[in-house]
This record gives sequence, structure tokens and C-alpha cells, in this order.
Amino acid sequence: MPLRRKFRDTPGAGDSTPSWAASSDADAGQSGSVAHDADLDGAGAASGAGGEVGEPAPGSEPPRDADRERESTSWKLDAGTEIFAGRTVFKRLGGGSMYEVYLVWDDWLHALMVAKLLRPNRMDDERARREMLRESLVLERLAHPMLVRTFGADLDTAYPHILLEHLEGDTLRRLVKSHGFLPMEQLLPLALHVASALHYLKNREMATST
Repeated sequence: MPLRRKFRDTPGAGDSTPSWAASSDADAGQSGSVAHDADLDGAGAASGAGGEVGEPAPGSEPPRDADRERESTSWKLDAGTEIFAGRTVFKRLGGGSMYEVYLVWDDWLHALMVAKLLRPNRMDDERARREMLRESLVLERLAHPMLVRTFGADLDTAYPHILLEHLEGDTLRRLVKSHGFLPMEQLLPLALHVASALHYLKNREMATST
């Protein structure tokens, strides 16, 4: 489930004001958003998608074979490509094995958003389409300050995708990579925000794996 957290004027964070998000299908997480299907397909991308989505953990080697496979199944959309009427690509953020995440400009919302696209090799994958629809429906029912918002899904287009909120700043992963382990004054607020989101989801009888 896409989570959101912004760091502002927090001791130990330097001059940056990073944010992070997680996405629900860690395959997915992503803008934007937190991660889905263990490789940030989703998040959501998640949305807090200020940093690269699907980047390797600090100190670890990137999965080169997986990276090559993802690159071979990428849409490779250039800046300015229209994925939907009034919705154009700004840049690619990353993705996982089933989905690809782009930062886009939406004319209707007049804002930068995050689009989580079904990869071209998954266009005929009914399971992937069902999961994308399910994620969109779940997110539409949620309303919490720590959860990235969705702005609908367009699945019957040339580029099936979910539109997610975009949060400026770095991911939590990049924050740790840049500044090292977080001090207690950052960890405690972060833990409280995550606990708040989990408490909300539990009260909504939502499985934390969605």
C-alpha cells in the first residue's frame, strides 16, 4: 500500500527535504508511491517518487539480469509522449517486472503526477490487469494523510495505467544511502506515521498485503 512521509527541517537530514512513499504490489513502489511485488512496481510508486524506483539496497549489487530484462520490456517513452489525452511523459522513474513508473504532467489536474504503466509484454496478461484494477479500487476507498492518493485508472488505452499522487523529494532508501542510518529524532516520527497508516488499514479491515 502506498505510504507517504516527508522529512522537513529534521536534524541530521542536511539541507534536503526528502520524502518517501511505498507502493502496494511490490512486484509493484513506486509516485510517487511505496512498493509493490518487492521491486517497486507499484508506488507506489510509488508515489513519493522523487528518487529512482526499484533502486538496489545500499551496499548491494544491482540485479543485472533483472535490470536487462526490465529494460528490454520497457516502453522507453520519450519526454512529451502522450499516454492519455492531456497526460504527457516528463521522465521515467523506474519499475518492476510487471509495471513501469513514469513522472507525467496532467493538463486536467495541472500538476505533476505519477503514472504506473503495465509493461508492454504484459498487455495480454489478464492477471496483471486485474491486479492493477484491484489496486486502483482499493486506493480509491482509502483516505489517510500517510497514504498516497490515486486519481483513477485508465486501463483501456494504449498505455494502461494508474494515476498516483507525486511527492517531491528523495525516497527513504536514498535518504539512508546519502546520510547513513537515521537518528532517533527521525526514526520515531517515521515509525509513528507508519503505525498510524497500519492502524487505519486494520480498522478498515484491509489486509496489509494489498
